[in-house]
Amino acid sequence: MITKRFLIFVLSLVAMIWLMIFISKNHKPLGSLNNSVLMQISSSAFANDGSIPDTYTCSGFGINPPLQFSGIPTDTQSLVLIMDDPDATNGTFTHWVVYNMSPKTVSIPQNSKPPGIMAENSAGTKAYIGPCPPSGEHRYFFRLYALNTILSPDSILDKKYLLSSLNGHVLDEAQLTGRFKKSN
Repeated sequence: MITKRFLIFVLSLVAMIWLMIFISKNHKPLGSLNNSVLMQISSSAFANDGSIPDTYTCSGFGINPPLQFSGIPTDTQSLVLIMDDPDATNGTFTHWVVYNMSPKTVSIPQNSKPPGIMAENSAGTKAYIGPCPPSGEHRYFFRLYALNTILSPDSILDKKYLLSSLNGHVLDEAQLTGRFKKSN
């Protein structure tokens, strides 16, 4: 004879198994892989963790380097690109902020205006600023974010406002690191 307690146990177990299967098929954690393809950002001008050529710095022309994107999640609505220097003397210095780029963007050519909206960098301009450390070698992070939304341009002034708008919208992210030290 099946007891009431046993029946409740079995039904609870079945419900938990069904819920776990449902969640695993429908849940997409932050930064998860899309179709087993990892989103990437790279440059033909320098390798990841390599030296950024003078051309793209204050020692050269100070133009943006060429960048390539791959593995963009299929449900991406827009892309964000942020370049900053965490080794700056007075805290992180933001060199470049671009948002609402089309998810079909696969590259940004050197010395070009990216296909998106530029927000202010740490110098207060809406442009690329090439690396120019006052001393020593600094690291420069190029971060690419795939978002499930298009951001409202009315609320984005700079990196700080942009980052607060990303909460809950990042599908994936990738990073390219470059290094630069001025020659004497």
